[in-house]
This record gives sequence, structure tokens and C-alpha cells, in this order.
Amino acid sequence: MNMFKANREEMLENIEENSIVVLFSGNPPHKSADAFYLYWPERNFYYLTGMTEPNQIFTLYKYGNKIKETLWVIEREAQEAKWIGDVIHKDEASLISEIDDVRNIHGFTKFMDMILLNGDMEYIYAGFDRRSKNMGQSLEEKFAKDLLEKYPYLKVKNINPIVHRLRMIKKPFEVDLLRKAISITNEGVRSILKNLKPNTFENEMEAHFDFVLKKNNVKWHAFNTIAAGGKNAATLHYEENCKKLNDGDMVLFDLGAQWNQYNADISRTFPVNGKFSQEQKDLYGLVLKANKEVIKSIKPGIPFSDLQKTARNVLFVGLKELGIIETEEELFQYYFHGVSHYLGLDTHDVGFRNVDLKPGMVFTVEPGLYFPEKNIGIRIEDDVIVAKDGCEVLSKEIPKEIDEIEKLMN
Repeated sequence: MNMFKANREEMLENIEENSIVVLFSGNPPHKSADAFYLYWPERNFYYLTGMTEPNQIFTLYKYGNKIKETLWVIEREAQEAKWIGDVIHKDEASLISEIDDVRNIHGFTKFMDMILLNGDMEYIYAGFDRRSKNMGQSLEEKFAKDLLEKYPYLKVKNINPIVHRLRMIKKPFEVDLLRKAISITNEGVRSILKNLKPNTFENEMEAHFDFVLKKNNVKWHAFNTIAAGGKNAATLHYEENCKKLNDGDMVLFDLGAQWNQYNADISRTFPVNGKFSQEQKDLYGLVLKANKEVIKSIKPGIPFSDLQKTARNVLFVGLKELGIIETEEELFQYYFHGVSHYLGLDTHDVGFRNVDLKPGMVFTVEPGLYFPEKNIGIRIEDDVIVAKDGCEVLSKEIPKEIDEIEKLMN
């Protein structure tokens, strides 16, 4: 629990004097009729408070020598609780977040007016994350627009770059949660290996993975599982998962469990019949070599962009030796994505790419090769953490060696 308080203290060091931070936990989006989509707490809100319920607000103001933190929560009527359940109580919220001042959300607007009316606050920080100019107006954007109409002297700032930089370096508590998510994912992958054989179906293998997650009290997947046999594996984000797995094909799995908000992200590719053909072995071995060479190169101080350069070089040389390509430009036909992304509260976690690696960074290593004309798609993805003098492969227990895979399947 101390992590959330420590995160707020680190954030405080990076915001202006005479400012107030306002973060929203978010609401479950409406689906249809009286149904709603699954709700995940806004990730920066969770990172700073530890709270996972919708319709909450966190405020923090920094004025002179005074710092005031408040958590605004819903208090549900007894009759309403009979239908949809009670919400977390103030004392529980205070214990989890280590925020002493927990209030009813109905007082939020009056509180903001009281803080801003005297004109002493200069800055307001909120979380803005616009991915496209065509996106609808977010809750944060509407909130900022309404405030500026009342208080045009305020300067609006985006808190996300500050919090995202903090989230790039994982604390020991976060790493423990990632280890747990990866451990459960490992169990699920091994369950797939035990049951994989010709004439089963992609969704049947997905079900074996899902059962392991449910058995381990996992509430959510890290993302929608990809179970792609044969040619389907050459489509990067194939999610249909309903085709038969044929003898002689390979099947690519991209999957992960989420544990207490933290995500695993693993890719493995297996022969459906338990035995790699020579062509499959050659191509799989090349992807595995790229995976290992990138991992070997990871240490503090190297540019994040060097990981992709290493992967591309290994794959280019290998495909040229196999007589498949002649020039580096041709590699893009068969390898067309990045080799790494950050991992944490989001599967594609926040972080900056024009940086040098630092201890505590957690990201994936996932080279791949895709040959739709051969009915082959291969990706081998591990989760790693940068250490003081190299890196640790957090997913090292999940089978990826050719001999180990064939032995486990047979």
C-alpha cells in the first residue's frame, strides 16, 4: 500500500506551485439497454490511489507549504446496494489509498469552486490522452473546458507525461505482481501444450488457457487471446479463434493473465502435431535466435531503439542465409512490427522510446516472422526487466526451446 503514497510524493516533485491535480477513475461505458462494458480503472488514477472502483475523483493541491489530498467516493443508498452491491466505504478507501481525507463525491463541485474562487491557484493538471483528432470529447477535456469558462486565468497542464515517466520504472511491489501474472500465464500455456493435437480447434485451446486463469482467481485477461493456426498466424492481431488446427501446421498463441491490475504478455508458437518440420525448425530457430540476441543485449545505458536494430539484423542475416531474401528492404515483407513495448498496468504500457534503458524498466522482447504463403506465422515473446548489469527474463519458465516443446507435447 505504501507504493501509492510514494507515487504521489514523486509526482508532487514534478508539478508547479499553486496548482491542483484532478484525476477521474472513469465510468464503465454503456453497451446496450441496461448493460455496460467491463470497467477498468483509469491507469494513472489507480497508480496514484490504488482504487479500482468507478465514479471516483482524486484531487491534490499544492499551495505554498500546504499540500492537501482528497479522495471523492460514492456513498450508495441501502436500497440501491441490494440491486448492484455496495461500494467501498470511506475507511476502507482511506486504508488502501493512504489518503486521510475521503469525502462524498457530491461535495466535489463546491470544493473546486472554493479552491479556485480566490484566484490563488494558477495551474490545473488533468490526464489528457487524445489518440486521434476524431475522438469524442473525454471526461477530462469536458471538465477542463467547463473550468476555463468559469476561471479563464487558469493554465491547464497534462499530468500524463509526468506520471508516465514514473510508471516506466517499476517498483518491487509492481514486479511481484507481474511475476504472479506471468506465473499463471505459464501454467495456462503448459495446459495448452498438454492438450494440443491435430483436429482440435483454436478456441478449444483458448478454453484450456481460460480455465487455468479462472482456477487461479484471475478476473481479467491482459488482452483478448490470440490463438492462430496455420495462415491465421500471419495476421498480427487475429482474434477470431474458431478454426480447426491441422496436422503439419503451427499455431501461434499471444496471451496473458492480469493479476491485481498488472499484465503478462507472452507469445509462443507450437507445432500442432508436436513435431517441427525441418522448414518450421529453421524459421522458428531464427526467431528464437533473434529473441535471445535481443535479450543478451539488454543492459542499462543502451538506447531503447537498439533492441529493434538487433532483432532486424539477426532476422535479415538468417533469412539471407536461408535464401529467402537478398536485401534488408525485403525483410519488411516478413517482419513488420516492433520488437519491444513497455509492460505494466497496460499491456502496451506507457513509456518513452527515445531513452536509454534504466534498471526497473519492464518490456517485451517479441521478434517474429510471417509467411502467409507457407501457412506459417512465428512469434516468440518474453517479458524482461532491466537489472543493474543486464536483465532478468521474467518469463523464463515458459517453454520456448524446440527440444523442450517437442518433449512436453510427446
